[in-house]
Amino acid sequence: MNFEQYITEKASKNIIVVDIQPEYEHAFKFHEEFCEFLNEQSKKILYFYNGADSGFSSDTKSSIAYWLIDHGLEERKLNDIKWVDKGYGFFRSLMDEGIDKGLIIKMIRYMFKKKVWDSRDIEIEEWFELLGDEFKDAGWILNGGDMINIPDIDIKTLKQFSGAYIVGGGRNECFDELKLLMSAFNVRATEVKKFIY
Repeated sequence: MNFEQYITEKASKNIIVVDIQPEYEHAFKFHEEFCEFLNEQSKKILYFYNGADSGFSSDTKSSIAYWLIDHGLEERKLNDIKWVDKGYGFFRSLMDEGIDKGLIIKMIRYMFKKKVWDSRDIEIEEWFELLGDEFKDAGWILNGGDMINIPDIDIKTLKQFSGAYIVGGGRNECFDELKLLMSAFNVRATEVKKFIY
């Protein structure tokens, strides 16, 4: 899908935004076009960011909103945005080691089912029983004291955005991390590649 196609579709979908914010301005070069894209939508926007509350950035909801307005976002659109300071690095120890995404999703689902938010709260023997032969891929991380955690993101809200457009970055970092969480709960989205960095 190209830029002209989704602009002419005019507002057929909600939008999920990941880390398009002043902190990463150097990596994202389409500020005005991005704000134009948001202005054209009539649906809701779920806006994830790394913020001051989670300690990973000095950006706040207000500073990001002002930054967007400076780049052309119409103030009325702020009413359509649900802001989420999402934090960072929930699955990165496994992702950065190249662990299969299907295996990570299996682990996320298991933790959520058990209502366990930190993988260290599950005994290593239980992980071995769950993962079987796949344990060799992730076991050394789990056994070595590293961990994954279920982020403080409302899954019910995330599911309401199934079928949305998704934009943001970084492509192999926070963006993929959020997409893994979405996949674990069968939340689908269409990537708008122009606005993925």
